[in-house]
Amino acid sequence: MSAPNWTPEMLNQLAAVSAENTRNIAQFHEEMQELKAQTQANAIQIAENTRNIAQFHEEMQELKAQTQANAIQIAENTRNIAQFHEEMQELKAQTQANARDIAELREAQAMLIQLYQEQQNRWAEAQQDIRILYAQSQSILDLLQRQSPNGRP
Repeated sequence: MSAPNWTPEMLNQLAAVSAENTRNIAQFHEEMQELKAQTQANAIQIAENTRNIAQFHEEMQELKAQTQANAIQIAENTRNIAQFHEEMQELKAQTQANARDIAELREAQAMLIQLYQEQQNRWAEAQQDIRILYAQSQSILDLLQRQSPNGRP
């Protein structure tokens, strides 16, 4: 193949185009180096983000487990409160029943005191009656002894 007939102007244009291409290739190479550096920086950032996401996920799992444990504790506390409330209702009912029993016992006690006082009064009256009867019988006995010839009734 024979060399084409190049004019100096064509050679100058070819040299200019070749120089432009060389500059473009150099600029492209420089941009590729910048992109490579940026890609490496992005990869480092992505790795860090991935670690952060993994740590966040782990923390969320721990929080989920803690939330579940809290829910279980809250449910147990709720059952305990309900049981306590039920026991308090039973105690309230028992206290009311005790109050009624105490009132009935006080009423019965008052009646017993009254009966005791009445019995004491009757006993005092009976003792008085016995003293009177004894004195009367003593008087009759004395009278009979005086009327009897041998001094005996």
